[in-house]
Amino acid sequence: MVNYTRIEGGSRTITVGASAVDAYLRVKLGTDGKHVVCGLTEFGDAVTDQPIAANDAGAARFTNAPGHQQGIASGAIASPGLNLYAAAGGKVSTTQGANAPLVGISEHATLDGDVVTYIGTALTAVTVSGG
Repeated sequence: MVNYTRIEGGSRTITVGASAVDAYLRVKLGTDGKHVVCGLTEFGDAVTDQPIAANDAGAARFTNAPGHQQGIASGAIASPGLNLYAAAGGKVSTTQGANAPLVGISEHATLDGDVVTYIGTALTAVTVSGG
């Protein structure tokens, strides 16, 4: 793990639904007002800071918070500076699946299933339409 300075702010307590959520996974607000793990094509609105038991509350960091994010690697990440895309199960990957959004840029190499620190790219989740 690399050393980095985390900018305080941008965190809050969230409640998760019927399924427990591990630390450092991308989550989104469900229609019942509880957070659930994001799928492959979902950017998410937060990343959990800790494991959260089913129907319980815990800390999460907004995806548009300043500073770095942490995530769980889906597949090995070979080096710093690589694009990270949304992956299944709330993880991040250097492989872009169909319609998977860009979520950040890797800060270091890591192995499959390990924690990776990345520079978030929250603005890539914005879709502009109209004319």
